[in-house]
Amino acid sequence: MLGAVAVKITDFMERHGVFESDDKEIYFFGAQQGLVFALNLATLIFVGIILGAFWHVLVFTLAFMPLRSFAGGYHSSTQLKCYISSTAMVVIVALVTRFVVINSLVVSVMLLMFAAVIMLMSPVGNKNKPLDDLEVKIYRKKARIICAVELLVAIIFLIIGVSYITTGIFWAFAVIALLLVLEKLFSGKN
Repeated sequence: MLGAVAVKITDFMERHGVFESDDKEIYFFGAQQGLVFALNLATLIFVGIILGAFWHVLVFTLAFMPLRSFAGGYHSSTQLKCYISSTAMVVIVALVTRFVVINSLVVSVMLLMFAAVIMLMSPVGNKNKPLDDLEVKIYRKKARIICAVELLVAIIFLIIGVSYITTGIFWAFAVIALLLVLEKLFSGKN
């Protein structure tokens, strides 16, 4: 369905001289990725509002997306599987953040453990997103910097008592650490 909409957008742009015909594939890809992003964003907002955890979902997403981009880990084989598993993940995170209270000391210790896993394992490539040696070097550095900054933010907000920010970052770290471990286990690469 999104592909058909992306074709219409691309055809419209081509008819109106936005790009040369030789570049059509590039614009189609960009339109399709933009639509996927918009659908994911709308779904996240919807889930957050419906489950009464909008701020938790927002913070989770803001912490998850940049770190996940460089940390890597398990990736679904298709966009549909990715959409379904991502939506399920956000629903679970929204429900858990609303209904499960974790002691501050436990959150602190687990945050440090998840951060250690992320910093030690990142980046983890995947058959759907392999990494060359240069990408590994660059992504490792970026993942570590993002993780350190987010960890610092989580600790600061834990200290000042803004729990939804710490909780959102906590669950982003938990999910990313899990995805890194799963990819290592299932890919057989050590």
